[in-house]
Amino acid sequence: MKAPFVCCIAAVFCCSCTGLDTGNAQTGTVTFGLSLATHEAPDQAGTVFTLTDVSASVGRIDLYDLDGDHRRVAGPWAVDLLSGAGIDDAQVAVGTYRRVDIRFEPVGGDFTLSARGTVTLDGAETPFVMLLDFSEEARFEGASGITVSEGGTSALLLSLDAASWFEDLPLAQCARDGDLPKENGTLVLTDGRGGCSAIEGAIKDAIKASGSIED
Repeated sequence: MKAPFVCCIAAVFCCSCTGLDTGNAQTGTVTFGLSLATHEAPDQAGTVFTLTDVSASVGRIDLYDLDGDHRRVAGPWAVDLLSGAGIDDAQVAVGTYRRVDIRFEPVGGDFTLSARGTVTLDGAETPFVMLLDFSEEARFEGASGITVSEGGTSALLLSLDAASWFEDLPLAQCARDGDLPKENGTLVLTDGRGGCSAIEGAIKDAIKASGSIED
């Protein structure tokens, strides 16, 4: 770990530069949004970790149509999952898309996913921080997806379910047992000891599997 990581509103991407792959197809305009379904992430015992500041780095977005073909919108973007502003004019080929893959990866030396928040341990409110550094894709799928029409504008809202991120991990118990480090009173969610000896990989996998398209 290098050092001591969203609310189903339109928290969206903050764009630096955008590339796109539409071939010679007719296109429409898509506004992308990425948010969390909840700010609360309970652990295995039900202790709630409340997220107050969450950000991510995204390298690219791939949209898959009903035939399995895909179109790419290339970043990178720094994403504030709580209060960002975003990609308002991405040109995407006309069609219906029911799957989106987001490539999470570090951009400009930043962490891939970072979060801060608080958790109540033994009656005391304790700050926590989580910093993850990885390069992998998260899949987002929905029942109806999104239809892009020629010359039209569509909104594609993607959701991450933070409620599933810590549900298989005994984070609060690890904190009480001293199996997670603390820095200046802040609990650090990183690989520790005991039941928390390899939590970074578990959290990363849970985040990747928590995506959906808002219908």
